[in-house]
Amino acid sequence: MNLKFYNGVTKISGFVLEKGFHPTIIGAENIDPEKNYLFAGNHITWADPLLLVYALDQLPIHFMSKQELFNNKLLTYFLKELGAFPIDRGNNDLKAVKMAINLLKEGYNVGIFPEGTRNKELGEFKSGIPRIATIAKKEIVPFGISGDFKINGNLTIKIGEPINFQGMKKDEQDKYLKEKIKQLI
Repeated sequence: MNLKFYNGVTKISGFVLEKGFHPTIIGAENIDPEKNYLFAGNHITWADPLLLVYALDQLPIHFMSKQELFNNKLLTYFLKELGAFPIDRGNNDLKAVKMAINLLKEGYNVGIFPEGTRNKELGEFKSGIPRIATIAKKEIVPFGISGDFKINGNLTIKIGEPINFQGMKKDEQDKYLKEKIKQLI
């Protein structure tokens, strides 16, 4: 991640979001800036990563992004400068999972959209997202985005309280995370 580039892009996008879209932010106080987290939430628009970063006052987050976005050289450069890394959604992409775990262990924030694609209604989750946080010994912060992404729309970003999945049964983790995100939408 190129922090200078990241900060410039997030300042510009934050200005546009604030002046044009007026999103409501709820729960940003749940985040301890001295810690790092795995952020997981629903995915309704291409701008969701920008909305989350805006809601968290430009907190640097490395987003797991679909591999198809990395097929264009210019977009690949842009995404990598912003700290995004690819995941092959059609396969069990262990390289992307290991990247997320390593980033978390190194003290960075990671953002994931467990549905793996954009949906107007909360869709099926890819399994194992809580396992990433458990292996990295980090908490997951659920978030929910609702409303319409349009000028002067009714966008709302709700940030939930961090969840520690340590000790929770694996077969209960995915269901619990989905329920927490659903409550925030």
